[in-house]
Formats: sequence, structure tokens, C-alpha cells
Amino acid sequence: RVRGLPLAQAMSAFHAAETLVTDATIEPSTEQCLRLAARGRVSAWDAEFVFVAEALGLPLVTADRRLARAFPDRVVPLDRSVR
Repeated sequence: RVRGLPLAQAMSAFHAAETLVTDATIEPSTEQCLRLAARGRVSAWDAEFVFVAEALGLPLVTADRRLARAFPDRVVPLDRSVR
């Protein structure tokens, strides 16, 4: 959010996150993403994130509570992941 974090802190956080990410080329399957979207009743955009996390064998951590409710076995709410 624009006012939630000072720019310097946001840039520092993004830099730290970039050091944790390795290059991984995942080409989301349109069909599988659309099936996930239909099953979870979420947008294809959101389903794509779920698909990629699953392909990488990682949980998807999100502040999107609706997405977490749609895929409770694949998506971890942010407030539950930071303890």
C-alpha cells in the first residue's frame, strides 16, 4: 500500500526478498489454472499463483483471506505464517 510502508523500507524489503528467490521457470498451464479458478471460485490471476506455488512444492502465503479459504490445503494466510 502506498502509505503503509515508507519507500526506503519497502525497497529494502524487496531487495531482501530478491536475494531469497532463485530463478525458476514455470509456465502455468492455462487449462489447469482455469480449472483451479473454477474450483476455488477465484480469478484466473489468483489461480495462477496457486498453480506456481504448487509446481514449486511451496505453500502460497497471502494476505488474501478469500484465496486462503478457497484453497486451505495449499494457501497459508499471512497472519498465520508469521508467529
